[in-house]
Amino acid sequence: MIRAVRAAAVLLVVLLSFGCGSPSGTPDVPAVVSYDVVLYFADQAYIETGDENLPPVVAEETAIDVPEGTEPYLAVLEALRTPAEADHATMVGEQISFNSVAYDNASEDLLVVDLAREGLTGGSLGEDLFIRQIVETLLHNEALAGDRPVPTRVLSLVDGQPAESLMGHIDATLPFESSL
Repeated sequence: MIRAVRAAAVLLVVLLSFGCGSPSGTPDVPAVVSYDVVLYFADQAYIETGDENLPPVVAEETAIDVPEGTEPYLAVLEALRTPAEADHATMVGEQISFNSVAYDNASEDLLVVDLAREGLTGGSLGEDLFIRQIVETLLHNEALAGDRPVPTRVLSLVDGQPAESLMGHIDATLPFESSL
């Protein structure tokens, strides 16, 4: 009898150690971290009028949920696809693909954004607003850094390579800094 109880206990331990999921039988849900962030979008009135008295980009405060293990800076860039306000526009449309966002190995205050070449098209105004949306959003969300240094500059790559320009109008060979 004691042997049968021991065997049942060993069997139970073995089954539990192989990850049968949560005790209720439902799959384990990955942990999610929520961040309060500021997203920067193009000001629709600025686009329509070209009035230099208007700000080119405007802020929207929101919260984003980032699955554990996902780079928060990449998640915040994905959030730039959809403004909440009707008078805000985005240059980060569905045609834009972010390959990665990572800290530079040689400079701890530099974030490197790697973009896919496909979809990077637009005029000089569109390119300027695209860059501003990315740079201001990445540099004005210190909480995303966690225990890492807060970035102060953003360098863009295209398909993993340095780029002279993202869309052919603005020099992208050096890192960008906040203009706000």
